[in-house]
Amino acid sequence: MKKYIIPFLIIFIFSACSIEKYAVRKIANMMDYGMDAIMQENDTHIAEISLLSNVKLIETFIGVDPSNEKLLLFASMGYGSYSLGYLEDSLTERASNLYWRGKEYGMRILRQKEGFKDVENGSLEDFEKVLKKFTKDDVPYIFWTAYNWGNYINLNLSDPEAISDFSKVNSMMQFVLDNDENYYYGSAHMYFGTVLAKMPPALGGNLAKSKEHFEKCISINKGKFLMVYVYYAKMYAVASQDEELFKNLLTKVLDTPADIDKDLVLPNVLAKNKAKFLLNNIENYF
Repeated sequence: MKKYIIPFLIIFIFSACSIEKYAVRKIANMMDYGMDAIMQENDTHIAEISLLSNVKLIETFIGVDPSNEKLLLFASMGYGSYSLGYLEDSLTERASNLYWRGKEYGMRILRQKEGFKDVENGSLEDFEKVLKKFTKDDVPYIFWTAYNWGNYINLNLSDPEAISDFSKVNSMMQFVLDNDENYYYGSAHMYFGTVLAKMPPALGGNLAKSKEHFEKCISINKGKFLMVYVYYAKMYAVASQDEELFKNLLTKVLDTPADIDKDLVLPNVLAKNKAKFLLNNIENYF
């Protein structure tokens, strides 16, 4: 009798695992709707609770299906969005930790791609060779990994080890520009606009090119993604010491309805909060 029971138990266990994964994958396909609902929320407190709850739920699902690319992407997006919207301006250490967590979830996707794991910590040349093997379908994974990684570096500029990875993040964002510059409202352009404004000329900074990237981002999203105006003001206008532009850009954010795009309500409300903060502290920038 025992010789029949053991194989049956093995089949049952593996079937149970398969059923769990099947259920998780079905749920993962529905998570888009949950994320859309959060992005359409105009109450930042409700959105904050919902975003964190969703991310922790996603992490539970990842425990069942560790290689699920959709779930890993949602986790990367969730931590990156939460850190930028709620933590970066005041709780920088916590933001740094969660950006790193978001970056690692993105990396878990990329490490499943051929050759990436071998060059992740290697030379820039080898890293870029492997990036060239990726396709447009990989843009979301590369963007959100680089987004989190770049923001982590930005909060840890005194750490030489963190800064040493800066060129790889640039390569990843350049990949996004080359393969789908429109992705996430042209945010790769916002990234380069920020970097080129923040870096000194000796290290590659270029205010003229920074402005071009910010303007291109605005053109792509037709001025509906208000966060780009915030970073245009905070980075370019401050770096060029153009106080009038600073005020005009942030006033534009405050005067534009948050629901100008129903899928951008939450990011736009958060952009308005940042714009108010910057205007109320203008003496710190000029």
